[in-house]
Amino acid sequence: MIRRRTGRRAAGLVSAALLVAADQAPARLELELNPTHSSLEFSVPFMGLTSVRGTFEDFAGLLLYDAARPERTSVTFVVQTGSLHTGNSVRDKHLRSDDFFDAERFPTLLYQSDSVVRRGPGAYAAYGRLRIRDVTRPMVLPVRMRHRLTLDRDGVDYLGFDIATRLDWRSFGIPATNRNNPWFQPAKMLVNDSVDLRISIEAIHRRTSRIHYPGLDTLMKLVGTGGTEAVARRYDEVRSKGNDSVARFLGPFPDAGRALAELGRPGEAVALLRLLQEADPESADASAALAGAQLAAGDSSGAVASYRQALATDAVNPAALEMLRHLAPAHAGSR
Repeated sequence: MIRRRTGRRAAGLVSAALLVAADQAPARLELELNPTHSSLEFSVPFMGLTSVRGTFEDFAGLLLYDAARPERTSVTFVVQTGSLHTGNSVRDKHLRSDDFFDAERFPTLLYQSDSVVRRGPGAYAAYGRLRIRDVTRPMVLPVRMRHRLTLDRDGVDYLGFDIATRLDWRSFGIPATNRNNPWFQPAKMLVNDSVDLRISIEAIHRRTSRIHYPGLDTLMKLVGTGGTEAVARRYDEVRSKGNDSVARFLGPFPDAGRALAELGRPGEAVALLRLLQEADPESADASAALAGAQLAAGDSSGAVASYRQALATDAVNPAALEMLRHLAPAHAGSR
Protein backbone atom coordinates (compact mmCIF):
# COMPACT_ATOMS: atom_id res chain seq x y z
CA MET A 1 0.00 0.00 0.00
CA ILE A 2 1.48 3.35 -1.03
CA ARG A 3 0.42 6.71 0.31
CA ARG A 4 0.62 9.91 -1.61
CA ARG A 5 3.78 12.03 -1.04
CA THR A 6 3.48 12.62 2.67
CA GLY A 7 5.42 11.06 5.53
CA ARG A 8 2.65 8.63 6.42
CA ARG A 9 3.44 4.92 6.72
CA ALA A 10 5.20 3.59 3.65
CA ALA A 11 3.53 1.47 1.10
CA GLY A 12 5.46 -1.68 0.50
CA LEU A 13 4.13 -3.31 3.68
CA VAL A 14 1.32 -5.33 2.17
CA SER A 15 0.70 -8.94 1.39
CA ALA A 16 3.41 -10.95 -0.29
CA ALA A 17 0.90 -13.46 -1.57
CA LEU A 18 -1.63 -13.62 -4.33
CA LEU A 19 -5.19 -13.60 -3.08
CA VAL A 20 -6.81 -16.88 -2.06
CA ALA A 21 -10.30 -16.19 -3.34
CA ALA A 22 -13.42 -17.60 -1.75
CA ASP A 23 -14.39 -19.46 -4.90
CA GLN A 24 -10.85 -20.78 -5.45
CA ALA A 25 -10.78 -19.06 -8.84
CA PRO A 26 -7.36 -18.19 -10.28
CA ALA A 27 -5.62 -15.68 -8.06
CA ARG A 28 -5.66 -11.98 -8.73
CA LEU A 29 -2.53 -9.85 -8.64
CA GLU A 30 -2.12 -7.28 -5.92
CA LEU A 31 -1.20 -3.83 -7.19
CA GLU A 32 -0.50 -0.81 -5.02
CA LEU A 33 -1.21 2.76 -6.06
CA ASN A 34 2.06 4.45 -6.91
CA PRO A 35 1.96 7.97 -5.40
CA THR A 36 4.70 9.39 -7.58
CA HIS A 37 2.73 8.88 -10.80
CA SER A 38 -0.86 9.20 -9.56
CA SER A 39 -3.13 12.17 -8.97
CA LEU A 40 -6.60 13.03 -7.68
CA GLU A 41 -7.89 16.38 -8.93
CA PHE A 42 -11.22 18.17 -8.59
CA SER A 43 -12.86 21.22 -10.10
CA VAL A 44 -15.85 23.21 -8.75
CA PRO A 45 -17.67 26.08 -10.54
CA PHE A 46 -17.31 29.46 -8.80
CA MET A 47 -19.97 32.17 -9.36
CA GLY A 48 -20.32 31.10 -12.98
CA LEU A 49 -17.09 32.97 -13.70
CA THR A 50 -14.39 30.37 -13.28
CA SER A 51 -13.61 27.08 -11.58
CA VAL A 52 -11.78 26.40 -8.34
CA ARG A 53 -9.35 23.54 -8.86
CA GLY A 54 -7.62 21.45 -6.28
CA THR A 55 -6.05 18.14 -5.40
CA PHE A 56 -5.88 15.62 -2.60
CA GLU A 57 -2.22 14.97 -1.86
CA ASP A 58 -2.48 11.92 0.41
CA PHE A 59 -4.25 8.78 -0.71
CA ALA A 60 -3.66 5.06 -0.78
CA GLY A 61 -5.20 2.01 -2.35
CA LEU A 62 -4.96 -1.66 -3.16
CA LEU A 63 -6.12 -3.14 -6.45
CA LEU A 64 -6.74 -6.85 -6.99
CA TYR A 65 -6.33 -7.23 -10.73
CA ASP A 66 -7.23 -10.11 -13.02
CA ALA A 67 -5.51 -9.51 -16.35
CA ALA A 68 -7.40 -12.35 -18.07
CA ARG A 69 -10.78 -11.26 -16.71
CA PRO A 70 -10.64 -7.59 -15.70
CA GLU A 71 -14.27 -7.81 -14.58
CA ARG A 72 -13.03 -9.73 -11.52
CA THR A 73 -10.90 -6.76 -10.47
CA SER A 74 -11.70 -4.93 -7.24
CA VAL A 75 -10.25 -1.96 -5.40
CA THR A 76 -10.19 -0.18 -2.06
CA PHE A 77 -9.24 3.50 -2.23
CA VAL A 78 -8.70 5.76 0.81
CA VAL A 79 -8.23 9.56 0.67
CA GLN A 80 -7.05 11.71 3.58
CA THR A 81 -9.42 14.70 3.62
CA GLY A 82 -6.90 16.86 5.45
CA SER A 83 -4.59 16.66 2.44
CA LEU A 84 -6.93 18.83 0.33
CA HIS A 85 -5.03 21.61 -1.45
CA THR A 86 -6.39 24.39 -3.69
CA GLY A 87 -3.47 26.82 -3.60
CA ASN A 88 -5.15 29.15 -1.08
CA SER A 89 -4.60 28.46 2.62
CA VAL A 90 -7.75 30.31 3.79
CA ARG A 91 -9.95 28.41 1.37
CA ASP A 92 -8.25 25.11 2.24
CA LYS A 93 -8.89 25.68 5.96
CA HIS A 94 -12.55 26.45 5.22
CA LEU A 95 -12.99 23.32 3.08
CA ARG A 96 -11.44 21.17 5.81
CA SER A 97 -13.75 22.67 8.44
CA ASP A 98 -17.20 21.38 9.44
CA ASP A 99 -18.70 23.72 6.83
CA PHE A 100 -17.54 21.18 4.26
CA PHE A 101 -15.52 17.99 4.81
CA ASP A 102 -15.10 18.28 8.60
CA ALA A 103 -11.67 16.63 8.31
CA GLU A 104 -11.16 16.50 12.07
CA ARG A 105 -14.21 14.27 12.62
CA PHE A 106 -14.08 12.50 9.26
CA PRO A 107 -10.40 12.26 8.28
CA THR A 108 -10.91 9.94 5.29
CA LEU A 109 -12.98 9.35 2.19
CA LEU A 110 -13.43 5.69 1.28
CA TYR A 111 -14.34 4.03 -2.02
CA GLN A 112 -14.72 0.26 -2.48
CA SER A 113 -15.83 -1.39 -5.69
CA ASP A 114 -18.46 -4.15 -5.70
CA SER A 115 -18.33 -5.14 -9.37
CA VAL A 116 -16.68 -4.17 -12.64
CA VAL A 117 -18.44 -4.24 -16.04
CA ARG A 118 -16.74 -4.01 -19.42
CA ARG A 119 -18.06 -1.07 -21.50
CA GLY A 120 -15.90 -1.46 -24.59
CA PRO A 121 -12.26 -1.81 -25.63
CA GLY A 122 -10.23 -0.65 -22.64
CA ALA A 123 -13.32 0.85 -20.98
CA TYR A 124 -14.96 -0.36 -17.76
CA ALA A 125 -17.44 0.80 -15.15
CA ALA A 126 -16.63 0.16 -11.49
CA TYR A 127 -19.79 -0.08 -9.39
CA GLY A 128 -19.17 0.53 -5.72
CA ARG A 129 -19.76 2.67 -2.64
CA LEU A 130 -18.27 6.06 -1.73
CA ARG A 131 -18.22 7.35 1.84
CA ILE A 132 -17.84 11.08 2.50
CA ARG A 133 -18.24 12.32 6.07
CA ASP A 134 -20.72 9.82 7.57
CA VAL A 135 -22.73 9.22 4.39
CA THR A 136 -22.17 6.25 2.06
CA ARG A 137 -23.79 6.23 -1.38
CA PRO A 138 -23.53 4.13 -4.56
CA MET A 139 -20.93 5.43 -6.97
CA VAL A 140 -20.10 4.32 -10.52
CA LEU A 141 -16.62 5.18 -11.76
CA PRO A 142 -15.98 5.11 -15.53
CA VAL A 143 -12.51 3.65 -16.00
CA ARG A 144 -10.39 4.03 -19.12
CA MET A 145 -7.33 1.77 -19.31
CA ARG A 146 -4.33 3.87 -20.26
CA HIS A 147 -1.64 1.20 -20.10
CA ARG A 148 -2.16 -2.55 -19.90
CA LEU A 149 -0.36 -4.61 -17.28
CA THR A 150 3.34 -4.72 -18.13
CA LEU A 151 5.60 -7.33 -16.58
CA ASP A 152 8.91 -5.54 -16.11
CA ARG A 153 12.07 -7.63 -15.95
CA ASP A 154 13.54 -5.31 -13.31
CA GLY A 155 10.90 -6.41 -10.81
CA VAL A 156 8.16 -3.74 -10.91
CA ASP A 157 5.02 -4.62 -12.89
CA TYR A 158 2.63 -1.76 -13.61
CA LEU A 159 -0.58 -0.63 -15.30
CA GLY A 160 -2.23 2.75 -15.72
CA PHE A 161 -5.83 3.96 -15.91
CA ASP A 162 -7.85 7.18 -15.78
CA ILE A 163 -11.20 8.09 -14.25
CA ALA A 164 -13.27 11.18 -15.04
CA THR A 165 -16.68 11.68 -13.46
CA ARG A 166 -19.03 14.19 -11.85
CA LEU A 167 -20.15 13.96 -8.23
CA ASP A 168 -23.16 15.48 -6.43
CA TRP A 169 -21.38 16.56 -3.24
CA ARG A 170 -24.55 17.86 -1.59
CA SER A 171 -26.00 14.31 -1.50
CA PHE A 172 -23.24 13.34 0.95
CA GLY A 173 -24.44 15.76 3.60
CA ILE A 174 -21.83 18.47 2.97
CA PRO A 175 -23.56 21.62 4.31
CA ALA A 176 -21.44 24.25 2.48
CA THR A 177 -22.12 26.89 5.14
CA ASN A 178 -20.09 29.91 6.22
CA ARG A 179 -19.83 29.52 9.99
CA ASN A 180 -16.05 29.29 9.73
CA ASN A 181 -15.65 31.85 6.94
CA PRO A 182 -18.15 34.76 6.95
CA TRP A 183 -16.75 36.07 3.66
CA PHE A 184 -18.12 33.00 1.88
CA GLN A 185 -21.64 33.57 0.47
CA PRO A 186 -23.10 30.16 -0.46
CA ALA A 187 -26.16 31.45 -2.33
CA LYS A 188 -24.01 33.66 -4.55
CA MET A 189 -20.80 31.71 -4.92
CA LEU A 190 -22.08 28.15 -5.38
CA VAL A 191 -23.46 27.76 -8.88
CA ASN A 192 -24.49 24.11 -8.49
CA ASP A 193 -23.93 21.03 -6.36
CA SER A 194 -21.53 19.19 -8.64
CA VAL A 195 -17.79 18.63 -8.58
CA ASP A 196 -15.77 17.21 -11.46
CA LEU A 197 -13.23 14.55 -10.53
CA ARG A 198 -10.21 13.50 -12.56
CA ILE A 199 -8.15 10.60 -11.25
CA SER A 200 -5.04 9.23 -12.91
CA ILE A 201 -3.51 6.11 -11.41
CA GLU A 202 -0.37 4.10 -11.88
CA ALA A 203 -0.65 0.82 -9.99
CA ILE A 204 2.39 -1.36 -9.38
CA HIS A 205 3.31 -4.82 -8.16
CA ARG A 206 6.85 -5.12 -6.83
CA ARG A 207 8.50 -8.53 -7.35
CA THR A 208 11.07 -8.00 -4.65
CA SER A 209 12.94 -11.22 -5.33
CA ARG A 210 14.23 -9.39 -8.45
CA ILE A 211 14.91 -6.06 -6.74
CA HIS A 212 18.27 -5.14 -5.23
CA TYR A 213 19.42 -2.38 -2.90
CA PRO A 214 22.06 -2.53 -0.15
CA GLY A 215 19.79 -2.92 2.87
CA LEU A 216 17.68 -5.62 1.25
CA ASP A 217 20.68 -7.52 -0.12
CA THR A 218 22.35 -7.48 3.30
CA LEU A 219 19.22 -8.75 5.03
CA MET A 220 18.61 -11.51 2.45
CA LYS A 221 22.24 -12.63 2.82
CA LEU A 222 21.83 -12.79 6.60
CA VAL A 223 18.70 -14.91 6.25
CA GLY A 224 20.46 -17.15 3.74
CA THR A 225 23.49 -17.80 5.91
CA GLY A 226 21.99 -17.91 9.39
CA GLY A 227 18.22 -18.10 9.00
CA THR A 228 15.71 -15.86 10.74
CA GLU A 229 17.35 -16.77 14.06
CA ALA A 230 20.43 -14.85 12.96
CA VAL A 231 18.21 -11.91 12.03
CA ALA A 232 16.65 -11.95 15.52
CA ARG A 233 20.10 -11.95 17.14
CA ARG A 234 21.22 -9.09 14.93
CA TYR A 235 18.08 -7.15 15.85
CA ASP A 236 18.92 -7.52 19.55
CA GLU A 237 22.34 -6.03 18.84
CA VAL A 238 20.93 -3.16 16.79
CA ARG A 239 18.41 -2.13 19.46
CA SER A 240 21.23 -1.06 21.76
CA LYS A 241 22.36 1.50 19.17
CA GLY A 242 19.19 3.63 19.20
CA ASN A 243 16.02 4.23 17.21
CA ASP A 244 17.71 5.40 14.00
CA SER A 245 19.69 2.18 13.73
CA VAL A 246 16.57 0.12 14.43
CA ALA A 247 14.61 1.94 11.72
CA ARG A 248 17.36 1.35 9.15
CA PHE A 249 17.59 -2.31 10.09
CA LEU A 250 13.84 -2.95 9.97
CA GLY A 251 13.25 -0.91 6.80
CA PRO A 252 13.92 -3.75 4.31
CA PHE A 253 11.91 -6.36 6.26
CA PRO A 254 8.69 -6.02 4.19
CA ASP A 255 10.58 -6.39 0.91
CA ALA A 256 12.58 -9.31 2.28
CA GLY A 257 9.42 -11.03 3.51
CA ARG A 258 7.81 -10.64 0.11
CA ALA A 259 10.95 -11.90 -1.63
CA LEU A 260 11.09 -14.99 0.58
CA ALA A 261 7.46 -15.77 -0.20
CA GLU A 262 8.11 -15.34 -3.93
CA LEU A 263 11.07 -17.72 -3.65
CA GLY A 264 8.88 -20.43 -2.11
CA ARG A 265 10.06 -19.87 1.48
CA PRO A 266 6.86 -18.62 3.16
CA GLY A 267 7.78 -20.04 6.56
CA GLU A 268 10.83 -17.81 6.73
CA ALA A 269 8.74 -14.89 5.47
CA VAL A 270 6.27 -15.39 8.33
CA ALA A 271 9.07 -15.61 10.91
CA LEU A 272 10.76 -12.47 9.59
CA LEU A 273 7.57 -10.41 9.42
CA ARG A 274 6.39 -11.62 12.82
CA LEU A 275 9.62 -10.15 14.18
CA LEU A 276 8.77 -6.87 12.42
CA GLN A 277 5.26 -6.85 13.91
CA GLU A 278 6.63 -7.54 17.40
CA ALA A 279 9.14 -4.74 16.94
CA ASP A 280 6.45 -2.28 15.79
CA PRO A 281 3.09 -3.52 17.15
CA GLU A 282 1.35 -0.20 16.44
CA SER A 283 2.08 -0.40 12.71
CA ALA A 284 -0.95 -1.45 10.67
CA ASP A 285 1.30 -2.00 7.67
CA ALA A 286 3.51 -4.42 9.61
CA SER A 287 0.43 -6.46 10.53
CA ALA A 288 -0.77 -6.41 6.91
CA ALA A 289 2.66 -7.54 5.71
CA LEU A 290 2.57 -10.46 8.14
CA ALA A 291 -0.93 -11.36 6.93
CA GLY A 292 0.33 -11.56 3.36
CA ALA A 293 3.10 -13.95 4.35
CA GLN A 294 0.60 -16.06 6.30
CA LEU A 295 -1.58 -16.31 3.20
CA ALA A 296 1.43 -17.46 1.20
CA ALA A 297 2.06 -20.10 3.88
CA GLY A 298 -1.55 -21.33 3.63
CA ASP A 299 -2.57 -19.96 7.03
CA SER A 300 -5.75 -18.06 6.12
CA SER A 301 -6.99 -17.96 9.73
CA GLY A 302 -3.73 -16.38 10.86
CA ALA A 303 -3.92 -13.92 7.96
CA VAL A 304 -7.44 -12.88 8.97
CA ALA A 305 -6.26 -12.29 12.54
CA SER A 306 -3.33 -10.18 11.34
CA TYR A 307 -5.52 -8.14 8.96
CA ARG A 308 -7.93 -7.52 11.83
CA GLN A 309 -4.99 -6.37 13.94
CA ALA A 310 -4.07 -3.95 11.15
CA LEU A 311 -7.59 -2.50 11.21
CA ALA A 312 -7.50 -2.22 14.99
CA THR A 313 -4.54 0.12 14.53
CA ASP A 314 -5.74 1.85 11.36
CA ALA A 315 -9.43 1.38 10.58
CA VAL A 316 -8.95 2.37 6.94
CA ASN A 317 -5.81 0.40 6.11
CA PRO A 318 -6.49 -0.30 2.41
CA ALA A 319 -4.71 -3.65 2.27
CA ALA A 320 -6.62 -5.03 5.25
CA LEU A 321 -9.96 -3.63 4.07
CA GLU A 322 -9.54 -5.04 0.58
CA MET A 323 -8.13 -8.44 1.46
CA LEU A 324 -10.56 -9.27 4.26
CA ARG A 325 -13.58 -8.95 1.99
CA HIS A 326 -12.14 -11.52 -0.42
CA LEU A 327 -10.99 -14.27 1.90
CA ALA A 328 -12.77 -17.60 2.41
CA PRO A 329 -16.56 -17.49 3.14
CA ALA A 330 -16.04 -18.24 6.83
CA HIS A 331 -14.23 -14.92 7.16
CA ALA A 332 -16.09 -12.81 4.59
CA GLY A 333 -18.00 -9.89 6.01
CA SER A 334 -16.32 -10.26 9.37
CA ARG A 335 -15.44 -6.58 9.47
